[in-house]
Amino acid sequence: MTFLVLLMFLSFASAEPVPSERAFIGWTDNSDRDAVRVESLSSVEVACADQTLYPAYPQSHLKTYHEVKYGNYDHGKMTKVDEACATSGFDPKRRCLRAKILHSYILSDVFNDACGNFYRGIWQTVFFNTDESMGSLISKGRTQYEDHDSEFSGSYIDGGTYAVPSEVFLKIAPVFAGDVSKVLEFRRAALQSGFTIKSHIFIPGR
Repeated sequence: MTFLVLLMFLSFASAEPVPSERAFIGWTDNSDRDAVRVESLSSVEVACADQTLYPAYPQSHLKTYHEVKYGNYDHGKMTKVDEACATSGFDPKRRCLRAKILHSYILSDVFNDACGNFYRGIWQTVFFNTDESMGSLISKGRTQYEDHDSEFSGSYIDGGTYAVPSEVFLKIAPVFAGDVSKVLEFRRAALQSGFTIKSHIFIPGR
C-alpha cells in the first residue's frame, strides 16, 4: 500500500461552460431509468458549527449514480489544439480528425459531520473519456491503493479518507432509508480489517 491512486480528472461545476464549447453537440442521457434524480431530493444544512464533511466509512459501497450523461462533439468544428480533440494526425491544416467524449456523472455517498450527523453528499464529476482513471468515479473523500500483494494485476484496496469542504457539493441531502445501519456495518468491517479512526478520518492499517 505504497502508491496512492492519483485522483486527477477534470471537474467542472454544472454552471460552467463545457470545454471546446463551440463544437459541442449536446448531452445524451444514459441514466438508469430507476435512478433517484437529484431534483427529487430535499436539501439540508450541515447541522454542526464545523461545516466540514467526512466520509462516513472508508469504502464506496453506498455510492449512488443519480445521473449519467455523455457529451458529443463535432470534430469538424475543432482544430488539433482544441481540448476536446482526440486525434489530429499530421494534417497540415491543423484539423481535428476525431473528438473526445465528455462524461458527466452526478453521484452521492454517505458522509458525517464533526457532530456525528449523517448526510448524503451529492457531487458532479465531468471528464473526457481519454482522462478516465481508477480515481475518476471514486467517492469524494476516499482513496484507493494498488494492491501489490494481489495475484491479479491492477487490483486496488481501500485507503484512508480525508475531509471534504461542504461547499464542494452540489447538494447535501438527508440519508436514504437503511444508510445509517449499513454505514455502521461497513465501519465495523473496516475497523476489524485494521483501520483506525482519528479526528473523523479513517487511517488504514500497515
